[in-house]
Amino acid sequence: MRLILAQILVSVTLCFFHCGLAYSWYREDDFDPEQHKNWHLLPPKDKCGLASEQRIIGGYVAKLGSIPWIARIAYSRTRNERRILSDKFISFACGGTLISKYYILTAAHCATNPEQIMFVRLGEHNTNTNPDCQVLGDKVVCAPPVQDILVDKVIQHEEYTNDANMRNDVALLKLEKTPELNRKFSMDH
Repeated sequence: MRLILAQILVSVTLCFFHCGLAYSWYREDDFDPEQHKNWHLLPPKDKCGLASEQRIIGGYVAKLGSIPWIARIAYSRTRNERRILSDKFISFACGGTLISKYYILTAAHCATNPEQIMFVRLGEHNTNTNPDCQVLGDKVVCAPPVQDILVDKVIQHEEYTNDANMRNDVALLKLEKTPELNRKFSMDH
């Protein structure tokens, strides 16, 4: 698992360096990404970042319940308001991933004002319906209702700085309680 994660991080780092996205290259050692064995796999610099469409490219509509670890982070639109309010006072500006029974992995820039994070919403497929349902043949199949779980603690990377470099842009949200998980998605660790 660590090897796969390391390979992904190297690939992402190479792509950002190669394509010159909104990241700057910074390393204290003399690592040269152009000497990496996978450098040839990257597209030419003049082809980087050219989107053929707006928004999602090559995507598909996910099946109901197929991505149960996706989380939406709910924020209060007023400061220091941590109780659950009506939807007009809530905004969902960031997302995350449920990585264990109690933790959501998200970006640190999504957690710069921990007092405004109200809860994490799990189990949402369509933001316009609750519960979410799909027609399968002659049956209507519905997912369980969404779960809104309060956040107990926000843990930002200790070296994160809210600047344009976005280094160490990672945070954990500790949930106040364990979400109800189903057979398709369980966390035994």
